[in-house]
Amino acid sequence: MGRKKITNLFPDYIRTGKADLEGLSQLVLSAKGERSMNDFANECGVNTSTISRIINMKNTTACSDEVLVAISKAADPNSGVTLEKLLAANGMVKLVPAGTEGAVVSPSQIVFGLADIAEEQNMEPDPNSSDMFLRNAAKTLTGYMLERNCRETLQNAFLMNGYFVELVSYESMIWPRTKQYRADFAIRTNALLEEGIDTWLFECKSYTAGIGRGTISKMNQLFAMAYMESPRKRGIKVSVVVNHVAMIEQAREYYAGCRIRDYFSFILIDPVNRCVKDEFCIPRIDGTEKSVFKVQDGR
Repeated sequence: MGRKKITNLFPDYIRTGKADLEGLSQLVLSAKGERSMNDFANECGVNTSTISRIINMKNTTACSDEVLVAISKAADPNSGVTLEKLLAANGMVKLVPAGTEGAVVSPSQIVFGLADIAEEQNMEPDPNSSDMFLRNAAKTLTGYMLERNCRETLQNAFLMNGYFVELVSYESMIWPRTKQYRADFAIRTNALLEEGIDTWLFECKSYTAGIGRGTISKMNQLFAMAYMESPRKRGIKVSVVVNHVAMIEQAREYYAGCRIRDYFSFILIDPVNRCVKDEFCIPRIDGTEKSVFKVQDGR
């Protein structure tokens, strides 16, 4: 039997690119709520393996419209997950009738869509071709949107917890003085003034195959630079921001036995609801590590 063809239940939507597997994973996790995967799948009327593959980002194609409709109907009412959000994460954008104000598709969505088409038609493009340009543009936009999402989420979290926030200049994002590292962005805040910290550097990492292998190596790189110049002595804390629970849990297990002098942490954000879910502060020698965020999982 051949693979079932994906049915389009929404003719007023247009596909602009591949599904956002990370976004779908987070949405389905939120929709599931406190229910077990089996219970949620039963309420959706789909196989447990279908839900598992979405959450663990194992699908190689877009989800069927029928599955998205079922998930939206069974979603936890407090999750904020809607059919529109699910469709958007599945690479779909609603068409706007002629004469309606506002763009149907953003320029970034056009770039992503064209890059996907180029990738499907030419697996090894000429480095000087327009196909390679489109792919590089898509990668650049992906990094920019991840950084912006992290920055806006953390700014909001600081303000919601009653702290002062100021984005700092390019020069202040560089540490140490050897200029071997520049953060994705930096915030000046009074959240850790009692510890002598006034500047917070952030490195953004997204969930990829291998579950955070690059995340751990990035933190180890930061540790190595801390031996050259202590960020604590310059009033700096450094955090790696991640967007999937598997990444922070791996870091928590990996660094559980560490004891360090500087201030390093991993911060888990919810890219759907734009909030901080967890912060794992790597244990310090004096035991003073603590999170300034009122995280949602009660840690």
